Amino acid sequence: MQSKIDEIKKLAEEKISKIKNSQDLQELKVQFLGKKSELSNLLKGLGALTAEERPKVGALVNEARKEIEEKLSIAEEQIKSKMLEEKIEKVLKILKKGVDILLHP
Repeated sequence: MQSKIDEIKKLAEEKISKIKNSQDLQELKVQFLGKKSELSNLLKGLGALTAEERPKVGALVNEARKEIEEKLSIAEEQIKSKMLEEKIEKVLKILKKGVDILLHP
C-alpha cells in the first residue's frame, strides 16, 4: 500500500512540474484529488484492511493528499503570478504606444 501511495505522489510531482496553464492545473486537481482519484479509491478500500492497518494507511493517504494539495497550491500561485506579469507587460506596451503617439510631432 505504501508503494502505491509513493507512486501516486511521484506521478503527481512529475505532472505538477509540467503544468503550463490553469487548465492543466484544474485537470491535475481532478485527477489526484477528485472523487474518482486513486487516493480516494484507496480511502474507499480501507474497509477491506484489518483494524490495525486502517489508521496507518488512512494517515498515509491523507498525508499524501495534503502534500499534493500544497504542491498544487504553489503551482497555482506561480501560474497566477505569471499571468499577472504578462498582463502588466501588455498594459505597459499599450501605454508606451499611447505616449509615443502623443509625443509624436
